[in-house]
This record gives sequence, C-alpha cells and structure tokens, in this order.
Amino acid sequence: MPTTILDCFEGECPKYPGTYRTFTATASSEGTKLQPPPNVLVETALDYWLQCANKFLQEEQLKGTNSKLAQDYIASDEPTMAKLDVEEDVVRVSTLYITHPIQNAINARYQAPITIATEVRVSRFRYDLSFNIKQDTDQKQPIMVIEYKRVGMIDYADFDVAVEEKNKQRALSKLNAHGGQSVLMANANGFILCKQAAAYAKSTKCNFVALCDYDKLVLLEFESSDFARVTTIPRQHIRKALLGFCLKACEQAQLQRK
Repeated sequence: MPTTILDCFEGECPKYPGTYRTFTATASSEGTKLQPPPNVLVETALDYWLQCANKFLQEEQLKGTNSKLAQDYIASDEPTMAKLDVEEDVVRVSTLYITHPIQNAINARYQAPITIATEVRVSRFRYDLSFNIKQDTDQKQPIMVIEYKRVGMIDYADFDVAVEEKNKQRALSKLNAHGGQSVLMANANGFILCKQAAAYAKSTKCNFVALCDYDKLVLLEFESSDFARVTTIPRQHIRKALLGFCLKACEQAQLQRK
C-alpha cells in the first residue's frame, strides 16, 4: 500500500545495495581547499531534531484527512534496487525518498513557497542542492544546503572524536591548550567535508548544511565559520531528523506560518 507523506517520517528509507568501500575525500575546489574547517564542533542531540519534527507532525495528524500530507504519497519502492555506486545514484534516490517528502511537508506549513535548486554556483563554489525562499527574485536566499557524497565517504567516527567535549568554551580551551587549529583530525574525510560545509555556509550566508550519502546524514548548524553544532543521524531517523533540521532553518528565516 502506498505510504502517505505524513506517515513516511515514521519509517526508514528503502535500503539499496552499496559499494561499502571507503573513499578518500578531497577538496572540491580551490576555494574549499583554502577554507579552514570549524575550530570547534559541539554535539546537538538527535532527540532535539526528532522533537522539532514530531511537534510539526503531531499538528498535521490532528488535522486528520484535512492534512494535505495525509492525501499525498511518496514514491513506491523500486522493484529492482541497483547499487548506489556513484554520487549521482545517491542524489536520485535521496530525491525520491528524502527531499521530496520534506519539501512537501514544509510547504504545508509556511506561506512563502520553499523551492529546491540543484547544482547551484555561488562565488567560487558549486553546491549540490538547496532549499530556498524567494527563488525567482534577486533576493533568493538558501535556508538549507545539502551536499551529497558517494557511499563510503562519510565516516561518523571522524565526527564522534571531534565532539567528545560537549561544551563550546571547554572545547575551545582544550583546543587552545593543545595548540591545535581544529578538533577535527587533519586530512581525515570529516576534516575535508567540514571545510566544504563551512565554505558553503559562508558563501551562501546559510547556517544549515547537511552532508548526505543516503545511508548516512551529518547535520551541521553553523553559528560562525569556526564553530558548528553537529549531529550524526542513525539511518532509521534520517528522514525525520532532516525534516526537523529544515523546520529549524525555516524558523531562523522567520517564515510566516499559514
């Protein structure tokens, strides 16, 4: 039976075979290469993003059949699931099962249309996808950026080591005491990916950047170019956590609700 957009956030995205090899991340441009990573990462608990999403979903459930999200459906599982060998495969299935339902959900709440743009160039950078307001005007503003990666490039361990200290000031003091420049391990994939995310956040003036390979999701909320709050998301919560992340981005953009 088809799954409604409202119900899909309670379930896990369909599973696809992958290459399950580790790939090395490299700077995607000279601008990314020159961008410092955040000095400090502090963890935001998974439950925070799930609660943001749950509050919204409960409001929609109270509408019953009047909720548009209870009337629209996500794509059915593909009858044959090919391996996600390259980044383009990741983008395709993520569009079907992650970004499409999230875009429908947030547009059910806010007055201003929230659109998606892909392969966007800003200054020296090109990022994969953004959720935007005022799309077709000279005031277009990304509110959330997603950078896709091929399966095998995102390693949660890179971020887990970086967020051992839970308090920003203590983490910064610890970093300074050791004479380091970042809590991230230099040249690890997480280090390179955070340089990229920081470059996109700075160039777009967008504080919300997600790294996604369909099976893994890293949420980065930048408070400045040298400090971000990070959450690594278990697979079963990817869709709902990203919805919560996007809702927080909409709130920060001060969008008016319907």
